[in-house]
Amino acid sequence: LAFIDVSATVAMVFAGEPEAVGGDVNADGRTTAADICGVLLGMQSPAEAGPFRVGVQQIAFTKLSVTTGKPRALNTDIWYPTDTDKGTINQALGGILNAPLSDSAVALPLLMFSHGSCGFPGQSLFLTSVMASYGFIVAAPPHPGNEISDYPNCGTPAQQADSFFNREPDI
Repeated sequence: LAFIDVSATVAMVFAGEPEAVGGDVNADGRTTAADICGVLLGMQSPAEAGPFRVGVQQIAFTKLSVTTGKPRALNTDIWYPTDTDKGTINQALGGILNAPLSDSAVALPLLMFSHGSCGFPGQSLFLTSVMASYGFIVAAPPHPGNEISDYPNCGTPAQQADSFFNREPDI
């Protein structure tokens, strides 16, 4: 890049212009030195989709609770890279429902997403579906008893303790 092009791009980033190359490359909502370095290195914002489309499935797993010994149904959301643009787009899950796995994606890393207290598996599509668009498989099991649908009990001390002991085994 010529000096004039770089300074124009840097000025666009600081002005918050959406067409700026790079933009908010560290996705912290502020213009920082990291963003300028990202512009200079040709990086894009991590909020922008990667080279793959996103497929999504919900798969039911069952495991025993470590606290009660009773079965825990873990209807797990799974995002993954796909090449197709055909199929039913599930807006709530941020992907094409039951799309085939991409033939061109190889050696796919697995990321496990654990929602926060009183959260839910699909709460962070800005992360889970975007990671899948970059070639990751992202699995997000629920944490029964500590989801938003369990409110108001998800915040009780008993539910918090149960969630604490079951969270890692749920993953």
